[in-house]
Amino acid sequence: MPRKNIIFAKYWKLALLSAIAFSPSVFIFQYYKTKTYHNAHDGSFAPYYPASTYTGIVTASKYVTSSDGTKLAVDFYLPADLGKDAKIPVILWQTFFWRSCEFRKYMATKDLPQIPEYFVKQGYAVVMADVRGYGASFGSRKDLLSYQTMKDSLCLVEWINKQPWSNQNIVTYGISVMGPIAERSAVHPSVKAVVPAWAPLDLYQDYFQPGGLPVKSVIDHLSDIGKALDANKAPGIIYPFIDRLRIKGARPVDADFDGKMLAEAINEHKINEPSHDTLRSYQYADNVEEFLGAGYSVHTDYKTYFRGINETITAVYAYSGWFDGGLSASAVKRYLLSASGKRKLILGPWGHGGAWSASPTSMGPSRFNHYAEFLRFFDYYAKGIDTGIQNEAPIHYFTMVEDKWKAADIWPPEADHRSYYFAEDNSLKTSKSDVNNAFDIYKVRFDVGSGASSRWDSLAGSGNVVYKDRTNINKKMLCYTSRPLAYDTEVTGHPRAVLYLKSTASDGAFYVYLEDLGPDGSVSLVTEGLLRGAPRKVKPSGPQQPLFLVNRSFKKEDMAKIGKNEIVELVIDLYPTSYLFKQGHSFRISIAGADKDHFDNLPKASPPALSVYRDKSFASKIIF
Repeated sequence: MPRKNIIFAKYWKLALLSAIAFSPSVFIFQYYKTKTYHNAHDGSFAPYYPASTYTGIVTASKYVTSSDGTKLAVDFYLPADLGKDAKIPVILWQTFFWRSCEFRKYMATKDLPQIPEYFVKQGYAVVMADVRGYGASFGSRKDLLSYQTMKDSLCLVEWINKQPWSNQNIVTYGISVMGPIAERSAVHPSVKAVVPAWAPLDLYQDYFQPGGLPVKSVIDHLSDIGKALDANKAPGIIYPFIDRLRIKGARPVDADFDGKMLAEAINEHKINEPSHDTLRSYQYADNVEEFLGAGYSVHTDYKTYFRGINETITAVYAYSGWFDGGLSASAVKRYLLSASGKRKLILGPWGHGGAWSASPTSMGPSRFNHYAEFLRFFDYYAKGIDTGIQNEAPIHYFTMVEDKWKAADIWPPEADHRSYYFAEDNSLKTSKSDVNNAFDIYKVRFDVGSGASSRWDSLAGSGNVVYKDRTNINKKMLCYTSRPLAYDTEVTGHPRAVLYLKSTASDGAFYVYLEDLGPDGSVSLVTEGLLRGAPRKVKPSGPQQPLFLVNRSFKKEDMAKIGKNEIVELVIDLYPTSYLFKQGHSFRISIAGADKDHFDNLPKASPPALSVYRDKSFASKIIF
């Protein structure tokens, strides 16, 4: 072997370890570093960049005992130059994904999490806790969001109130599945504000099984994460390869010198139920409610869910993006059910987490500083600082293509609604057909998919939302297209598709896409909706359901097969959007019976044939 190869073989391990040890630290906070430090604030509302109040930071960790005796691992961060008798407001953050990490000995680092450091310098104490059954916390996971997790949150709030540095003004936030955890602490009167960001409210309909169809990409992703965390391993989909080499696992609390308490906690995690695997097998909302545990309703009783929050008059900032899986709908429902006068809603051009703008005319890394916006909200409600937030409209939304932030006092904003009816020659017209028994036959194709960088991939943490030109995929779908528009037309709100159809199968999956057909023939996705055929029954809207959204139970008792030769009505709400169709462009509605990239085929055996009606008695249409 040549000498230079011998040297390389001898020292390649040392070189690799050196590269890892001295590379910039990312570890767990990579999860939100991409969402944090962007310099520009693309907003019609005031940017907020106050000067830092403090310069240094100190941290400590310990166990806090919950109401049932379970020990919860907690880190807390304080300003290093905080006066002896000073009391400051507190930010509480609870996580499934480890409050902090332990590095391998040969890669020790003193890096501090950047988010606590950001808030601490602004005059907050920051408390970060591992949820029971995760990280260094004891206990096990028998359900996702049980009543006990709310008790844990309240115990943490009580512990914070007793600390000498706390002024008992607490704010909290949670990203993704941590959002409902943060929300549950808001029933305590000391919690002044909460930001559930890119977070589910309706776990069944907006997260795991939108339209009654399990999102296999999301469920499989969460299952993989859960299995890794249960084994105290860094999940590959969250942590870059270099970080997985550096990280040993969840960090023990300060008093756990030999790691024995951490080992005991990890041992208790072994009996965690494989929750996400189980969710994929469930067909009805009844199953999921039973699985999630006592004290939590999936989506059928929002009013009860928010009663405690509203009674304490906690301020709620509902925060999401147009391509945030199905969670933009959760944000809308969360806003509408929160106490009037202390609620805000923001809907940006983002996927899950807000790091990426998916507007087709400004696609790329987001320049919106989300944590500065959190701070603006917190400073007003926890410190009483005039941040301008109290004087502006409660709703801000981003209109794509126009690429402009807009404000509104109500959602959806007032507008003149219009209907476009399916018509002959695959057209969309503003008037209903006057003929009888007119329909188009579409043979479902199981090779249709929405791509590997869709809203569902964003929700699964698999990258940025980038919908490619859909011209070719449209050839495999049933499409209806309007005439070119005579003037620029904005569509803002929740488009609704009403389909009348027959199917050769007793059940099926139905996907409806609103698209923008350009003069050059290019096709851009605007938004979409989906529905399984069996739970199509529409129920009267109750006080917990916004009147402009279709209300369905998704329970077993309301399931119904599609009868042979039966013409069924499918009312499908598309996810909210704000999009400017330019003059000369056309509306396009595309219908499919499969999305191979994210959902299992239904039925599984063979693709059915659909007869989509467009006559005077059964007038399929899209409503803007």
